[in-house]
Amino acid sequence: GPTAGSPSRLRLGAFQLAARLEPEPSIVPVAVANFDQRLSRAVLGAVVAEPFRLSDVVGDPADRDRLARFVNDDLTPRYRAWVREAAALR
Repeated sequence: GPTAGSPSRLRLGAFQLAARLEPEPSIVPVAVANFDQRLSRAVLGAVVAEPFRLSDVVGDPADRDRLARFVNDDLTPRYRAWVREAAALR
């Protein structure tokens, strides 16, 4: 989708996988902007946010409802802010 609406919806699968792995991996959010434009005219921007482990932000990462609340209510709005920050880079 377009940068303005990114991310539209984060899916839980990768987060569920990360919650099951030992040792628990760090998740590194990367937001890219202007990827929807022609590369010959676009100025791409990227923001690499602070890595985190699910166990540091979700009480029980194996609990699908808690994980979904974190992804939908906390991570998605922050991710949108990172995309806006990436779009502002010139």
